[in-house]
Amino acid sequence: MLALLVGCSGVEQVERIAPPSAPAALPQARAAMETGQYAAAVALAGPWATTSPEAAKIVVETRMSWAEAILREQPEAARRAAIDQLSLAIAVAPEGELRERIAARMGEIAAETAPVPALETPAPPRPHAQTATPTPPVRPTYVVAQRKSFEGSGESGQFSSCVDVQVVGVDGPVEGAVIGVNNGEHSYQSQTDAGGYTERCGLGASTWSVVLFWTPGSGDSGVATTVYLSGAPEQRAAVVFQER
Repeated sequence: MLALLVGCSGVEQVERIAPPSAPAALPQARAAMETGQYAAAVALAGPWATTSPEAAKIVVETRMSWAEAILREQPEAARRAAIDQLSLAIAVAPEGELRERIAARMGEIAAETAPVPALETPAPPRPHAQTATPTPPVRPTYVVAQRKSFEGSGESGQFSSCVDVQVVGVDGPVEGAVIGVNNGEHSYQSQTDAGGYTERCGLGASTWSVVLFWTPGSGDSGVATTVYLSGAPEQRAAVVFQER
């Protein structure tokens, strides 16, 4: 299946003409964000996010604050909604420290709900034996190795598209990895099988975020990408997350 999952960017958006100066809506958007009116802030700054770095920053900071507010108000029931906000933020955030912060926070939230494997009881130390200083484990890093998307295919009016996901570690397929698929309105989670695969079907026309939340043995990840689907049954997007 790896050979079939050819890459194609899923983050392109409709080109807009940049305004000659920062839009007047941005001060209003920032004020709305600072007073907790998150939906209003995104609505005001969102249309400018692809042409104005300031607008993009406001959208990213708003969604991050929105996620934290959701967690404070409904800590048990709203983790998925909080992750949705962060996955929408990471799709807009530029490469660098801010994007890394979002990915780390997504991983923290996902790890809170992931099953914790049972730990073996360590054997007692031998008398007079020297205890070696433990070496911290090296945390695996995953990247989007392959991607298949369907930009420009429009809207079919159906809800029959799918996305196939595989997680591959240095030693082969990763079983039990937690994968999220969402478009801000609908959110789904699943775990990979013994072959490292999982799928999500019944998807309509939208740009869908695909997020690797957590992997056994290495914990949180937060690496994400996006794919576009028209909703037609013949469209199967694909993403491969690979350990490097």
